[in-house]
Amino acid sequence: ANLVRGATQTQLCRDTETAIMTKGRFKAVGDCSPDEPLHLVVTADSQAQLDAALVRIRSMMGGEPVKAFRASAKCILGMDSPPGFDLETELKGPGNSFFDHITGETQAYL
Repeated sequence: ANLVRGATQTQLCRDTETAIMTKGRFKAVGDCSPDEPLHLVVTADSQAQLDAALVRIRSMMGGEPVKAFRASAKCILGMDSPPGFDLETELKGPGNSFFDHITGETQAYL
């Protein structure tokens, strides 16, 4: 099964109760472009769900070792903005620079 196909990911998400996104692009051997290579981002509510998805992904890859996985967690900021204060814009920073910096340093998805 092709792991980047929508139907395959949808079934895997249903079976493991995870969310799976395809990121990056295919890079041929020797491609030195700064683009991220094609990869999957798997998010789950529990470590057990994440582990189940990783086992399935490894088996779909024919038992190939997987280079890296990272867990994901959702953090909800329970904050209200005072009148006239744009909290979202202030958190993101000028031109999303704060979020871009955090994403670049931590590989977190914001």
